[in-house]
Amino acid sequence: MLDKRSALSYTLSTGLILSQQQYSTESPQMSTSLNKSQQRDIAKILVNGISLGDDYMARGLSAMYRSARKTSQQDEILALALAYKVVSNPEFIVGNRCAYI
Repeated sequence: MLDKRSALSYTLSTGLILSQQQYSTESPQMSTSLNKSQQRDIAKILVNGISLGDDYMARGLSAMYRSARKTSQQDEILALALAYKVVSNPEFIVGNRCAYI
């Protein structure tokens, strides 16, 4: 397992950066459609998901997806779920909008 500090870097100016050791080398950038509390919650989910596993990350991101008010926020959360490869996880439960996945 990777420790939390070396596995995930979070900066407020650039958004979330994927760990190059465990995930892909491309870093998805979050735009301004997510509010500060959503960015903070997603950062906690991703940091804790490294040690707790993909089920935790899938549950957390799907809860954030379902609670998002705007479709642009849902799109960004879905992009993170795709980047972390938890969309195919059975714990990633979303509504009818993502039936194409």
